[in-house]
Amino acid sequence: MQPVPEQPVSPDARAILTALHDAATTERMLSKASVMAMTDLGQTELWRALERGEFPAPRLRTANRLGWLQSEVQAWIRSRPVAPKFATPNPLAQ
Repeated sequence: MQPVPEQPVSPDARAILTALHDAATTERMLSKASVMAMTDLGQTELWRALERGEFPAPRLRTANRLGWLQSEVQAWIRSRPVAPKFATPNPLAQ
């Protein structure tokens, strides 16, 4: 099998690929309202989880405003366990 020669990339395609890469790798700071909307946590639940060390710590956006890194909030969301009632057995585990 012969290798496929690389195709030249048009400037438009390169710009689109660059924009997609930047969007995927650019870190975003989230407000408390954004975090609450993403996680469906209420303000009290959010602060209690922070106090217990169960939620990513906020960062200072300014001297008087907090923010969370989007990647850390998304990682927390992905880390939540599946509800046992809805967990499907792994067909590969025997």
